[in-house]
Amino acid sequence: MHKYIGVIQQKDQKLVSLDEEMSFAQSYLQLMTKRFEKGINFNIQGISKGSNWVLVPLSLQLLLENIFKHNEVSESSPLHISLHIENEELIVKNKGNRKKSHTFSTKVGLNNINQQYLQLTGKEISIEKTNTTFVVNLPLIELEK
Repeated sequence: MHKYIGVIQQKDQKLVSLDEEMSFAQSYLQLMTKRFEKGINFNIQGISKGSNWVLVPLSLQLLLENIFKHNEVSESSPLHISLHIENEELIVKNKGNRKKSHTFSTKVGLNNINQQYLQLTGKEISIEKTNTTFVVNLPLIELEK
């Protein structure tokens, strides 16, 4: 429960540590794994605790929620989610089956995250989409030591 209180506290901050975002992400993915059992696989690579990286609050959480909103999750066709860092960006990738019944998307969430990154860093998020894969690159901001 205490991790979810942190979400409420984060919404008013301009930046949060990668450690905090990853902690929420891991809790969320573990919860979804319990819900969907063998219908979900997630892989987190090369993201170590104690880095100086920060990012826009709740950006990772929003991306993860969107993955479940827009994809079928089943044991026969599992949803694959991977998180890793490459070129000073957090790469959030999912491979799965888009829901056949169209889930309406205003893209407000992605646009909002992008606007926040533009204001804070001058960089945009990047989005790559195919029929089975959706990848979002979130620029990481390094705090001075």
